[in-house]
Parts: sequence; C-alpha cells; structure tokens
Amino acid sequence: MSDTPSAALILGLRLGLLALLYVFLGAVVWTLWRDLRATAKQAATVARPLARLVVHDGGGSDLRPGESFNVVPVTAIGRDLSNTIVLADPTVSSQHALVNLRDGRWWVEDLNSRNGTYVNGARIVRPQPASPGDVIGVGRIQLRLVV
Repeated sequence: MSDTPSAALILGLRLGLLALLYVFLGAVVWTLWRDLRATAKQAATVARPLARLVVHDGGGSDLRPGESFNVVPVTAIGRDLSNTIVLADPTVSSQHALVNLRDGRWWVEDLNSRNGTYVNGARIVRPQPASPGDVIGVGRIQLRLVV
C-alpha cells in the first residue's frame, strides 16, 4: 500500500513538470513571435522609400530614362557595392554623393568625387538643398528627384 501513493505522487509531479515545460515553451515562442513582428514592422517603416531618383539621362551607361531608384532618409550613391544606389559607370566615383533628408528637406552632398555632383547643372561644393523635380548629376548620369 505504501507504493501506490508514491507512484501517484511521482506521476503527478511528472505531469506537473510536463505542464510547466509546455507553459515555458509557449511563453518563449510567444515572446519570439512578438519580437519578430515588432522588428518586421520597424524594418518596414525604416526601409520604406520616401522618394525616388528617376533616370533623366543615362549618360551613355546602361541606364534607361524612366528607370528609378528608391531613396531612403540617407542614400549613398556610387560605384561601390556598399552604396544604397550602385551606378556602374566609370564617371561615377566609388563613394560619389549622399542624398539625405534633414528637417523635412532633401539635401545633396558631394563626397569629394572626381567628376563632381551637380544640382540642376550647377556643381555643388557643399551640401545643397534639392526640391522635387530637381536634376542631380552624378558623373554623366542625370537623376530627377521625385517625391
């Protein structure tokens, strides 16, 4: 008779431990799911393009007028693959220019490129504001800012 209560007690402890394990695993899965959902929402907000750069003149490159590139709050332009917009053209420097959003306004900055950066045909020497419709020249390539 003394074996029956201890066997029932062990069975109860095993079932209780199993239930606690399932509760713990459920909490871990729920936490991971919630964090992944929040991260995905944040990434979608950050990566959403705020403007586009539309090819106005490909300058002899493979780019065709009308092709476009998404512009995010800080957009690097150049030949190097680390740039947000990669332009495979010999007149474009590895790190050529930056287009960024500051205080609700777009700015274009030359990164000491060899062939210069232009806004509406004028070479820029310091950060220059750009408005929708302005043409940004990067080497021989002309890109129109569309918001």
